[in-house]
Amino acid sequence: MRRYDLDWLRITAFALLIGYHVGMLYVPWDFHVKSDYRGGPGLTALMLASNPWRLPLLFVISGAATAFMARGLGRGALAWQRVQRLLIPLVFGMAVVVVPQVYFEVTEAGRYGGDFMAFWGRYLHRDQSFGTPIPTWNHLWFVAYLLVYTLIVVALAPKARAIDEAPAEPSRAAVVALLLGPWFVLWVLRMTLFPLFGSNHAMVRDWYDHTLYFGMFLFGFTLVRQPVLWLAIDRLRWPALVLALLGALVFIGLSLGWGDAFAPGEWQRSVGRAGREAQAWGAVLAALGFGQRHLNHDHRWRAYLVEVIFAYYIVHQTALIALAVWLKPLQLGGALEAALIVAGTAIACVVSAEVARRIKWLRPLFGFRPTPSAVSRPSLQTP
Repeated sequence: MRRYDLDWLRITAFALLIGYHVGMLYVPWDFHVKSDYRGGPGLTALMLASNPWRLPLLFVISGAATAFMARGLGRGALAWQRVQRLLIPLVFGMAVVVVPQVYFEVTEAGRYGGDFMAFWGRYLHRDQSFGTPIPTWNHLWFVAYLLVYTLIVVALAPKARAIDEAPAEPSRAAVVALLLGPWFVLWVLRMTLFPLFGSNHAMVRDWYDHTLYFGMFLFGFTLVRQPVLWLAIDRLRWPALVLALLGALVFIGLSLGWGDAFAPGEWQRSVGRAGREAQAWGAVLAALGFGQRHLNHDHRWRAYLVEVIFAYYIVHQTALIALAVWLKPLQLGGALEAALIVAGTAIACVVSAEVARRIKWLRPLFGFRPTPSAVSRPSLQTP
C-alpha cells in the first residue's frame, strides 16, 4: 500500500523544521548562536504558527510508516533495519556533524578560544569544561527518540493483520471525540507535566516530551491498523482546520502580549496553553485530512525528495549555524544575511546529500539505504 500523502507531509514537515531553525537565529528565544539582528513580532508570530504541530506531525507520520513496514517484515528484521537507518546516522552525527555546532556555540559565548581540531579532540574525550554537556545530539534528538519509540513498538505490538474489507463508517460521537478528546489530553499534559519537567530533549527525565511524542507515534501506528480513523479524519479536516486557526489566534495573541491589559497572568497561561494545544491537534488532523484528499498522488520529485530529506535534516543545522557565525562580522543587515543563510543552507544540504548518496560507505552515515536500488521503489519510508 502506497501513501504518497504521508510522503509529501513528511517532506513538508522537515522543510518547515529547517526553516524554523533558520528563524531561531532571529527571534528572542535561546539558540546555539544568535544573529545581531532581530525579526520583530511578525517573525515571532510566524514561528509560533508552526511551533506546536511540526514535530507531533512528524512523529505521527513516523508511527504510520513503522506500521506499514511492520506488515512486510518480522520483528527482528524491522528492528535491525531501524537500527541501521537511525542509530548509525545518530552516532555519526554526534561524533562529526554536530561538533561544529558546539564549537561555534562555545566560541561565540567566549568559553573557548582554541582551534576547531583541538576542540574536536576534547569533545570526543567528553571534556565537560566548556559549560555545555558533550557529546550531544542537538537537533538529532528526534532521531534518538524515534529509534527508542520504534524499538518499543516493535517489541510490544502484536503482528498486524491484512485489512481487505472496507472500514465501517465512524459514528458522529466518535468523530467528535477524535477532535476534542486528544485536544483535552494535550492541554492537561501542558498544564501538568510541562511545568514539572519542561522539554529537555535529553531522553532522561523528559517525561512531557516522551508522553507527547510517543503518544503521537502510537497514534500514527494505530492509523494504519484502524482504517476507520482515516474516514473520521477526512470528515474532520475542515473542523480541525477551524480549531487550529482559532487556537493559533489565541496562542499567538497571548504569547505576543495582546491580553496583558485585561487578563491576569495565570488565566492567560491556562487559556494560552489551551489555544496552543488546539492549534497543535487541529493542525495535525487538518494536515492528515487534507493530505489524504489532495496529496495522495505520485510525482517524479517525490521519490527523490523522500530519499534525500533525512540527509538534509542531518546537515542543515550545522550549515546554518556555521553560516550565521561566518556572516556576522560582515554586518550585511538582517534581510540579506537571512537570505544568504537560507541559500547557503540549501546548497550545503543538496551538495552533502548528493555526495553521500553516490559514495557507498557514506550512504549509511547520512541515513540512506545501503544500496541505491532499494531506494527507488515508490513506497513510504522513514525516519
